[in-house]
Amino acid sequence: MVQSKGWDWENANQSAWLNPTEDSYYLSQVWKEKGYSKLLDLGTGLGRHAVHFAKNGGILFTGFA
Repeated sequence: MVQSKGWDWENANQSAWLNPTEDSYYLSQVWKEKGYSKLLDLGTGLGRHAVHFAKNGGILFTGFA
């Protein structure tokens, strides 16, 4: 059986998790051009992509951590 445990934020290098990935920049532009206005993210984590999509794509972001 596999043991599962929560993410240890105290010991993790958080700098990589504070900035959106390169894909987010591309997707926010494409989705904005297509007129998409809502996004649901399951497993949002710290919300780095939520902030990016809301600021740069004008997308209503709903996330579950």
